[in-house]
Amino acid sequence: MKRITAFLLVCALCALTACQNTKASDNFSLDEAAITAALEKAGLPGAVSEDEAITNAEGYITCVVRNPAETYGDTDNSVLVAGITSGTMEGERVLSFSFDQRVASEQVDWRDWRERLVFAAILYGSFADDEEVYRAFSEKEVPVGQERCQWEAQLSEAYCVATWSHRSQKLYDESRFEVREHHASLLVTIYASRAQYEKHLYGKS
Repeated sequence: MKRITAFLLVCALCALTACQNTKASDNFSLDEAAITAALEKAGLPGAVSEDEAITNAEGYITCVVRNPAETYGDTDNSVLVAGITSGTMEGERVLSFSFDQRVASEQVDWRDWRERLVFAAILYGSFADDEEVYRAFSEKEVPVGQERCQWEAQLSEAYCVATWSHRSQKLYDESRFEVREHHASLLVTIYASRAQYEKHLYGKS
């Protein structure tokens, strides 16, 4: 699970730094108190993992939130609640989130992600309605039978891109019957505008 967590955090960093023509400066602060307050307001458990903070060469900062009350299986590894990466692109802020959780099936169900999307909206700020991000994606069409999907949404004060992926593993219950455990990841990046997203994606000036 540590490898999965590291992969998700790398994905979040790559989502922000893939375009070589943009640089980070004056990072949108990831204040621990602000993160804790957003978690409480969204109804999510967890605390900032101080020893997992990352600053990459471009200056983007990543913080990790874990739930110390829950671990992966029989390990001592606390469950990942969120990886949060922040920075600015030419003076406009951008915030990216990597979420991962156990889910009931292989199909996207936005209700599974409501608290996490509310958390993202609260931490980004600027939204009058904390459920705006959740509502925007919950109205999107959900493809059937795909392991990876991506959506975009124009919000009142920002532009958001969400990428969902699914994986499953074979386990055995106490009676040694084979069961499938489903996990899903959601990468969410909130840009100041669609123009900022397109510049990041295509390197437009």
